[in-house]
Amino acid sequence: MSTRQILRASDSAVLFQGDADSMAELVQQAIDLGVSLAGADLAGHDLRGLRARGAGLTGAVLTGAWLDGSDLSYAGMDGVTVTLGSMADCDLRKATLVAASCESVTFDRSDLTGANLTDAVVTDATADSVVCDEANAEVLGV
Repeated sequence: MSTRQILRASDSAVLFQGDADSMAELVQQAIDLGVSLAGADLAGHDLRGLRARGAGLTGAVLTGAWLDGSDLSYAGMDGVTVTLGSMADCDLRKATLVAASCESVTFDRSDLTGANLTDAVVTDATADSVVCDEANAEVLGV
């Protein structure tokens, strides 16, 4: 049985609310309805397999979040903070991660073709078998 869930921004403002079994389900509902998740506090949530193509995630806090296998292609993720998270097997083609902060993040087997990582700070990341054609992915050291 679904329960009322509230998706908040990092400043505690309500971004979206609905009936869902998990935060992942609530986030997917918001994205499917075209709700901007700019500034969303998604820290520590299991969001594996999220379908967020073109989603607005600017400034989202993804510390400790699991996004493995997610479609984040064309997503606006400028200024996101990802620490101790996992984005393995993700589709990040043409995503914008301008000025993103990614520390101790796993990008293994992800596709960053054409992604914009201008001024992103990426430290202690793993990036085995990453595709980064036409991306300014030199910050990843791959």
